[in-house]
Amino acid sequence: MSRVRSGDLQLTTLTTGADAPFDFVGTVYSHGWCALDPNHWSQETSCLRRAERLGPGRVVQMEIRGIGPPAGPRVRIDVSHRVALESEDAVRIRHTVRRMLRLDEDLAPFYRLCEKFGGRWERAARGLGRLIRSPTVFEDAVKTICTTNVQWGGTRSMVRRLVESLGEQGPDPESPSRRAFPTPEAIASADPALLGAARL
Repeated sequence: MSRVRSGDLQLTTLTTGADAPFDFVGTVYSHGWCALDPNHWSQETSCLRRAERLGPGRVVQMEIRGIGPPAGPRVRIDVSHRVALESEDAVRIRHTVRRMLRLDEDLAPFYRLCEKFGGRWERAARGLGRLIRSPTVFEDAVKTICTTNVQWGGTRSMVRRLVESLGEQGPDPESPSRRAFPTPEAIASADPALLGAARL
């Protein structure tokens, strides 16, 4: 874990391992979740940015990238924050990223099956097969509701309005739109008129 200070912001770099084979871009870009706030995917830099709430008034900005050779893939997490990170914060951030990328799931039986079938299935055996998910079941549930009986543009709009209206502000004042996904309590206590405006 390395740390750098830039003005009021601190930058901490964390890494976590991934069992080979692992395709970072193929996992993040597996479906539309990477495009729903607070996720922001850059195809040009192959970087997933996300504001994540660690606790009341403690929101960090994460930049997640795949690094390392195919034989030894790793994931790098650059964390921007104002309050110093404790060791348990680093553990939680790593756990969050591992859950999002499903790094603890054993896909070896699936890859053996892909190799057995051959053809187009062989590409999946090079590290595909994982589907990105949210850090919490709650966030996934809300986003799933927002995909029901609505076009994709409407889903993105609803999720964006929820995050902008009820999510806690991230650490960088130059990026005011970088907010964390709202907590269950924030959504439950929201004015129904606000939720109606978000078309929920």
